[in-house]
Amino acid sequence: MNDKKYQHQVLALAGLYQACDEVRRVAYSGKVRAPILTTAVDSIFALDAEKFDDIYGGHWPLKSGFKLLHQQLDQEQTATETLEILPYINVLQVLSKRLLSSNTTWEGLRKDLETIKNRLTTTEATHPDIIAALADSYQKWISPLGPRVLVNGERAYLSKPENTHLIRCLLLAALRSAVLWRQSGGNRLAFVLYRKQYIETLATFIDTTQAH
Repeated sequence: MNDKKYQHQVLALAGLYQACDEVRRVAYSGKVRAPILTTAVDSIFALDAEKFDDIYGGHWPLKSGFKLLHQQLDQEQTATETLEILPYINVLQVLSKRLLSSNTTWEGLRKDLETIKNRLTTTEATHPDIIAALADSYQKWISPLGPRVLVNGERAYLSKPENTHLIRCLLLAALRSAVLWRQSGGNRLAFVLYRKQYIETLATFIDTTQAH
């Protein structure tokens, strides 16, 4: 595996961890960080990006994801919030494999996303109507694949439709990253075998983002 593939896999994993952590945040606080939501939604719509970095808008938008991934790889620093999102990540990894194995689901989801993307000429990407449409696409195409992601949180926040939409939208973004990870050669064995290389690549990304 060359350095570029390590970089692609680490970027995809950071996107996965960051989106899942934002799911946790919405579920427990009813709040979402606007920059992270923007990065998540943009990654969903970046279906034909020319460069891997373009999917996330560069390295800086994944700063939170780099930190979370580093905590997971460095077992001595594993934080509580990282442990809480691991079940989400594990299920999404299963779903990513099933999605890539189902041409019907993949093509149907892609068609939906292209239709929603066409609305961006008159509507912002993070407008509630766009978030709701993405949430509907997740429920329509991904939920039937099973298993479902069981989100923990405060009932008061989880019961609000706008939060449900945000969570499903973020899960769709997380799934997008999980798919990218697989497409760039990632799998459970790679996560173990290339732990050292991942940490070294992460160090470079973290240094870059801290310079901003």
